[in-house]
Amino acid sequence: MCDSNVFLDEYDAAKGSRTYAVWYEEKLVSSIRMHVLNKQHASSATFSAFPDLIEPLLSEGLTVVDGARFVVDNDLRDGRRTIARRTLDIASQVAEEENADFGVAAVQMSHIAFYQRAGGFKLLSEPRGYCGLDTELALVGVNFGSHDDE
Repeated sequence: MCDSNVFLDEYDAAKGSRTYAVWYEEKLVSSIRMHVLNKQHASSATFSAFPDLIEPLLSEGLTVVDGARFVVDNDLRDGRRTIARRTLDIASQVAEEENADFGVAAVQMSHIAFYQRAGGFKLLSEPRGYCGLDTELALVGVNFGSHDDE
């Protein structure tokens, strides 16, 4: 479903899905949808696009947090980077609260450097089709230290 300000899909209602909004001066400036994936609940757009990379983690009994729909208001200009980092901090907080082993995100190639700098993410795959988007997305991931990087 899409209207002028909202974009929803089947994964918004998935078990383990939560959407966070960041407000500044009474204006919505960023948002991120977080999914907590495990053996019992593995439903997210990222999981659907990259099951070959995420399923083995879940099969090991690991908990994976998936940050999706990460957006920052373009009108912020100079403040975009700060708001983006603060929004990514939400993902870190969710990972900590859920005792997650691993974090993933499906991102445009042009955004990978940000994820590497801001969150220590590593490139896990080349870009591929993602839920009908015109742009292909790559999978990045970060190990929270509960198991060895592969």
